[in-house]
Formats: sequence, C-alpha cells, structure tokens
Amino acid sequence: MLFAGLTKRLAELFKVRAGEERTVSLVLAMTSLVTVGGMVGGNAVEALFFSRQGTAALPALYMALGITNFVVSLGITAVLGRVARVRVYLGLPLVLATSLALQRVVLAFDIPWTYAVFWLLMNVEGLLQGMLTWGIASIVCDTRQAKRLFPLFAAGGIFGGVVGGFVTRPLAGLLGTENLLAIWSGSLVLVYLVARTLLARHVVAPARSVSLIQDMQAGYRYVRSSPLWRDVSAATVLFAVLYFSLTFPFAKAATRAYPSAEQLAGFFGLFGGASTGAAFLASLFVANRLFARLGIMAAILVFPLLYATGFATLLVTQTAFSALVAFRFAQLMYLQGIASPAYESVFNVIPRERRDQVRAFVNGVPDQAGIVIAGAVLLVGDRTLDAAQLAAIGLGAALVTAYIWWRASRQYARALVRTLRTGQPIVFAGEEEPFGGYRRDAAAVSAARAAARDPDPRTRHIAVEVLGQLAEDDDLLITALDDDDDDVRRAAANALARRQAPLLSTHLDDVDPAVRATCAAALLEVEPRAWPTLDALLHSGDAELRLVAVRGLGSSREHAAAEAIMDLARDTDSRVRAAAVRALPAAGAAALPLLAAAIRDEDRAVRRAAADALVTVGTPALEIAIAAVEDGVAVDDALDALRRMPTAAVAARVREVARRRAADAGRYHAFARGLRGEDERTAFARDALVRAARTHGAVALGALASLASDDAYEAALAGLRSRERVQRANAVEALEAMGDRELVRPLLAVFEDLSPADRPTDLAELRADTDAWIREVCTFATARPTTLGGAAMETLATLPTMERIL
Repeated sequence: MLFAGLTKRLAELFKVRAGEERTVSLVLAMTSLVTVGGMVGGNAVEALFFSRQGTAALPALYMALGITNFVVSLGITAVLGRVARVRVYLGLPLVLATSLALQRVVLAFDIPWTYAVFWLLMNVEGLLQGMLTWGIASIVCDTRQAKRLFPLFAAGGIFGGVVGGFVTRPLAGLLGTENLLAIWSGSLVLVYLVARTLLARHVVAPARSVSLIQDMQAGYRYVRSSPLWRDVSAATVLFAVLYFSLTFPFAKAATRAYPSAEQLAGFFGLFGGASTGAAFLASLFVANRLFARLGIMAAILVFPLLYATGFATLLVTQTAFSALVAFRFAQLMYLQGIASPAYESVFNVIPRERRDQVRAFVNGVPDQAGIVIAGAVLLVGDRTLDAAQLAAIGLGAALVTAYIWWRASRQYARALVRTLRTGQPIVFAGEEEPFGGYRRDAAAVSAARAAARDPDPRTRHIAVEVLGQLAEDDDLLITALDDDDDDVRRAAANALARRQAPLLSTHLDDVDPAVRATCAAALLEVEPRAWPTLDALLHSGDAELRLVAVRGLGSSREHAAAEAIMDLARDTDSRVRAAAVRALPAAGAAALPLLAAAIRDEDRAVRRAAADALVTVGTPALEIAIAAVEDGVAVDDALDALRRMPTAAVAARVREVARRRAADAGRYHAFARGLRGEDERTAFARDALVRAARTHGAVALGALASLASDDAYEAALAGLRSRERVQRANAVEALEAMGDRELVRPLLAVFEDLSPADRPTDLAELRADTDAWIREVCTFATARPTTLGGAAMETLATLPTMERIL
C-alpha cells in the first residue's frame, strides 16, 4: 500500500500517466546511460589529447568541427530518408560502441595524430547520441506526450551527466584514463539493449523524402524575410564564437594545472558534474521564475552580458585560472539551465509548418559558421595576441551580441502580436503541463494583455482565451464580458466560470445564448435565476440552443443539471446527443444505461462521445465496453474505449473476443483463397471475403491492443493498412516479435497471403453464412445467368442492391 502510494505521488510529480510507466522508465534509462557514458568517455578523450598533445591544435579543430558537424548532419538525414528509422536507431549504438572499442585499441599504440582525430570523433559521437536519444523518444511518444515528458527525459540525461562527471575521477584512478573509452562503449551496448526493447513493438513510417538541404533553403528564405530571425541568426553566430572563445583558454589553463591524464580527466569530470548539477537546479527553480519576471528574450540577453562580465574579469585578473574556472562554471550553468531552453522557446513564434525548416537552417549554417569563425580567430589570436588581448576581443564580441539580441527582442514583441492574430497559442501556454512546469514568458503575457484591447475582435478573442489559460488578469476578463463581440464574451465567461463564477451573475441575460448558458451553469449553486435561464435553453425547440445549453452544463455538478444531461442524451438531434453523452459522467452511476445505449447509437459522433465518456467513468463502465465488443454492434468505438481503460478485470473476455475474431478472419481468408475463377462476380465475392477476413483480423488486433501496455498493436495495425509495401513489411515484422504469437501469427497471412488454397470454395455453401453481407454477396455471385444477361428469377430479390453496387 505504501509502495503504491509512493509510486502514485512520483507519477504525479514527474507528470507520468497510467500505462506510460514502462516506456518512461526505459527512455530515462536510455538517456541516463547515454550521458553517463558520454561524460566519462568525453572527459577521457579530452584529458588524453590535452595532456599528451597539448591544446595548440584546438583552434584548427574548431574549424574542422563546424564543417564536420554540417556534413554528418547531412549524412544522417540522408540515411534516415532511405532506411527505416527503427533500423537506424538500433544500429547506431552498436556502430558507436564498435568505433569506441577500436579507438581504445588504437590508443595502445600512442600514435600522436590520432588524438586530434579522436577529439573530432568524440564530438561527432556526441551529436549522434543526441539524435539517437531524441529520435527514439519521438518514436515512442506522441505529440502530446512529447510536450509533457521530454523535459523529464532531458532531466534524466542531466542526471546521467552529473553521475558521469562525478565517477570519472575514481574510474580514471582505478582503471586508467584510456579504459574509460571501454566504459563509454559498454554503455552504448546497454543503450542498444534498451532501444531494442523500446522499439521491438513499434512500426514507424519512413522519413519524409525532403532533404536537409531543402529544409535549410526553405529556412533561409524565411530567415531572410524576417527582421527577427535575421538578428537571431547573427546572434547565433556570435554565441558560438563566444562559447569557444572561453572553451579554448579554459582548456589551456586546465591542462597546465593538471598535467597528467588521470588528474585532468578527474578535474573535467568533477567540474562537469558540478556545473551540470547546478544547471539542473537552475532549470527547475530559477528558469521559469526568470522567464515569468523578465521574459524569454530578456533571459537570453543576460547571457551575452554574463560573457561581457566574465571577459572583463579576465582582463582585470590577467586570465587567472580561478577566474577562468568561475567564468566557465557560470557559462555552462546558465547555458544549460536557462539560455538553451529559452532559445528553443523562441522558435515557437514561427508558424508550425516553417519551424523545423528554420531550426535546420539556424543550427546548420549560423551555428556551425560561428564555430568555424571562432576557430579562425583563435588560430590567429593564439599566435599573435596575448591572453588579455583575446579577452578584450571576447568582451567586444559579447557587447555586440548583446546589442543584436536587444534589437531582436524588439522584433520579438511584434512577432508575438502576429502569433496572436494568426492563432498560435503554443507560444503562450502549452496543452499539457510538463515536468518542471510551464515556461511562461513575461513578454508573451504582456502581448496577450495588449491584444485583449485590439480593435480586431478575432485578436481579442484569442487573447482572452490565452489570458484565461494563464490564470492572468481577472480585470481584463471582466472587462471582456462587456465586449461587443459574442466570441470574446464567451471566452471571458468560460475563463471566469473556472475562477470567479459569482462575477457572472450580471450576464445571465446576455444576448448570446452561449454566454447565458455558461454563466447559468457556473452559478447553479449560488444564483436562483441560473436554473430558469438554463432550463429555457434546454427545452428550446431550436437544436442549436439546446446544444449550447448542454455544453454549458458539462462542468456543473448539480443534481438538476445531471438530470437535464440525461434527458438530452436521448435528444432527436445527434449533435445534442453527442454533447450530452460526453457530459454524462457527471451524472454518476445513473448514466451507465444511457452510455450502454449511446455506444450503440446509429451516429458515429455519438458513439465516439460515448467512448470518451466510458473512459472518463473508468472501471464501473468496463462491462458496457466489453459487452459492446462482444456483441459486435459498435466494436470499433467500444475497442477505442477499452484501449484507454484499465482492462485487467476483463482480460479473459477480451482475449476470447480476439480468439473468436481471429478464427473468423482465418475462415474467411481460407474461403477467399479457395475461390476459383476470375470473372467479375467471383472477383467481387473474393474481395468481399478478403475484406471480411481483414475486418475480423483488425478487431482481433484491436482487442489485443486494449490489453497491451503500449500502442504497439495499434501502430502495427496502421502499418498493415498502409499502401506502402515497406510499411506493411515492417508491420508484419513487428507483429512477429510481439507476444500472443498463438493469435497473432495466423493473422499475418490474412493481411499478406492470397495464394490459391488447395481446397476450393463453394460459394453456394456461404449463402447461409452468419454474416448478412457475405450471404448477399454469395447469393449474387452464384445467381444463374439468363439468356437476357440478367439472373434467374429465384435471386431477383437480392439483385437490385448488388447491381447498384457493381
């Protein structure tokens, strides 16, 4: 009991929902292993390189790194466009592990030039590890889960970095610095095992064929047309220059202070673990407060000012080692904990269809160009300038960066207004709260406040909705209740109904029925006039008004409201029925008979609403869902509900449904394979039998999907239905790897194999089949032709429907 309670509290803390525990645990294990190995191995590579070959080659290597990163990004994108992503992500950790094992072997020969190569490879391997972890996470999480869980996965990676940093020193002393590459290699083998477990049950569509170059070109065109993104791109170049302008003198000073490889690896590990841990704490406890108080752009503006302060300090202290360590610590802590997440949030002002293209351009061109420029400056400066002069150049670059980013901040405010006018609320509030909380941007909130007074009613409407989601500015929402536009008043009423319901009493007589309904539903417990207002709408002869009323009742917990919802669940208008059915869970156990009828409703929208309502009710509604699956009346919608419900109590019945449907699928498939002849009627019958077989097979897989802990069966079923041959092959391969092989394996032939069977099929026998459609098809197919080209009189009763179909 104690363990269950602790597990529940941890799930709430980390924003993990029921059924996600296995996937989240595996992804966290993967991200932690990747960063533990990368931190330990990366520290070892740098320590060996710097202690044995010095740091003089670093500027030239920075230049090579910018070009190498660009080429590798192009290469991996090309591979992902031609090979299934699952295969790439399963092969990549083994390739990296093999590469690191070979590097360890080569280190035994102490070949001087290999250290620089290994340093470049270390950075490439880090880039590929990032692609690997987030690529796999994007496969196993849908879009909504990604927004909520990716910050948690990032936290797992940070935790791994902290652990890897702190264990580097003792491991280097115990095993030797060279052998830390074997630790990195071994961690990637473990990553492969975790990835195989994660991906074994997933079918993934091939990557889109558009190349990275095309994305960059489209991103460049957008950046060129946007004053904001021209400034952001210029600042990105300078941020890269600033980063390496500090990295280089820090590496030189650390190498002088710790001349042996073991000492240097230990220092890098301790420093990396401490700075990463500080960044994690900053991201949890400082970042969101800073964003809410200053805004995202202002939080990033602090970063070049921090650089300016640091380089000024180096000028004063003559680049003392202690000053370099403090500066580097502040740089990494602020970059990882605050500046980097804020920078990624800036991309949200870009329209969704252009966002990835702009990101591809900015990361691929300005960022890599900045690395190359930094290398060129340091290459010349290290030979012709002293440390103080290089610090002065860094100070100047930091001030220029601050000015450019300040200019971008002014453009950002205008971009926020445009996002409101085009309806991109993701900039202002997420759909689901992630681990660590929302990143609320003070500038975005200010833009929403200003937009609430915009002359354009559409802009005011979106702004009021945003302010309602942010729980901000009740005064503005109260003012919006008197807006001339109906949509604005509705948005304000909806927001205040959740927070300040008594304030709505003055709008029970609003001219807009939706506003009246929202206000009345919120005031049922405190305002005597509320029920008569709502009752008049509920019993209106206009279906639109009844629909408005039932939507307003959805959040009410009053007994009278529950009775009204149950009455409207039988309404003659399907839209009203669907809205009422969706609100039925508020009526409690009394609503269960209505839900049992609604899941079998003739209208699909009502059935889908019933499925959602069954999920909301949960365990008490399981019997309704499984009964609908068993009788086959509305099996698709009932299965949709079951997939989202705790099914342990009815697992045996669900499995029996799967067995029965799998048997039916096999039977119809055998009949289809046994048909002889290629005339139109025989082909029509064969097609009907194949469709029947695959329909039963899909239901069997759907039933198994409701018992699975993840979406593997659903993904496989989608793959089987695909028109793409590769997708179907991937789906079959995934199904073969799943459990329930006794049921699944016979179904594979239903979706793939139509080779002729040894036993011929007699369609006349199927005229008595239990499936009415199959009976009609087979009766039509076996009708005796007449001399007039029609069919014998004994089958005329079935012919009109068939002739119309043909």
